[in-house]
Amino acid sequence: MLIYICGEETYTTHHKVEELKSAYIQKNVGGGNCVVFDCDEKCDVYEICRTIGAQDLFASEKMIIIKNFIQSTKAEEQKIMQKAISGTDIIVFWETGLPRKNAFLVGWLNKNADEVLEGKKLVGHDLTMWITQYAKKCNAKIDRETVDELVLYVGNDLWRLAQEIDKLSAYVSGRVIAVEDVHVLVHGQIDADMFATIEAIVARDKGHALTLLKKQLAKGDDPFHIFSMYTYQIRTLLLVGGASQWGVVQDRNVVAKLAGVHPFVAQKALLLVKKVSQKVLTNAHKHLTVLDREIKTGKRDVQSALDLFVMGI
Repeated sequence: MLIYICGEETYTTHHKVEELKSAYIQKNVGGGNCVVFDCDEKCDVYEICRTIGAQDLFASEKMIIIKNFIQSTKAEEQKIMQKAISGTDIIVFWETGLPRKNAFLVGWLNKNADEVLEGKKLVGHDLTMWITQYAKKCNAKIDRETVDELVLYVGNDLWRLAQEIDKLSAYVSGRVIAVEDVHVLVHGQIDADMFATIEAIVARDKGHALTLLKKQLAKGDDPFHIFSMYTYQIRTLLLVGGASQWGVVQDRNVVAKLAGVHPFVAQKALLLVKKVSQKVLTNAHKHLTVLDREIKTGKRDVQSALDLFVMGI
């Protein structure tokens, strides 16, 4: 059996691989042979091919998991691998991300694999359902308002969401997870102060924006986290602005689908989009990009970058 797993949503792909391994081990108790090649660490195409071709005295079929082979190799090596693949083993090609569409093995696997799974980032209704179902697995319940608040704080990072829901489920001890629980336990991507700061920035209320920034820093928020959230929020506003035709379309579900964000995030962003022009947001994003480059190259420290962004918008 040949399986191809890839995608940006690594939580989904990781757990699919773990499910396959678990099913194989349960089926072959005492006689299984599961081999994992992590091509991020070492990638020897000939060693992998020898393992594929080798016979096993104790198992009728081996499971061979090959991680990030496509991203780590060139077309010539991928062609060597393709010729070595046989139908006697369970071979799993697992890419943590999306390899180039024109990579030789990508096209071949899409046509010849028995199973193809692409882990896609969840948004909208799909993300809401995932959160609800994950809470259920943790023997907890969560209502729609709380789901929206959790997404607002965390985004659609399933690894982080799973961690936070685990924590919330243990905290509520049987009762329904409430919005207040999220406020108490979850250190969010965007909190109330952040929204207020962004609103002041796009309104060019520099004094208020600077006061709110100092407040965030005073309570111990990481400056790098604040900078990354400014970037995240400005980018979200640009996406929502474009999807809504700058406030013409007000249906949050329509806008969320077009922008690729959760409906609740779209609803929050729409309130700001009405108050700011595309030019202001575009300039803000360009400014952040320049400052980010200067931070990474050591030309500017993050604290001065934050001050300069707030005062220079």
